[in-house]
Amino acid sequence: MTTDIDSDSTYSGGTDECVQTLLDNPDLEALPADIETRIDPAGDPGDLFK
Repeated sequence: MTTDIDSDSTYSGGTDECVQTLLDNPDLEALPADIETRIDPAGDPGDLFK
């Protein structure tokens, strides 16, 4: 688990079962990500301020 100092998200890794448990939890705002998922502004296609 990690939270980048300049980010507003926390990233958690684990087994497929662990990740699915987080994704299924209605009390969390969780999205799947992988090693190719970009978190920088240029990686956001909806970012108008590129």
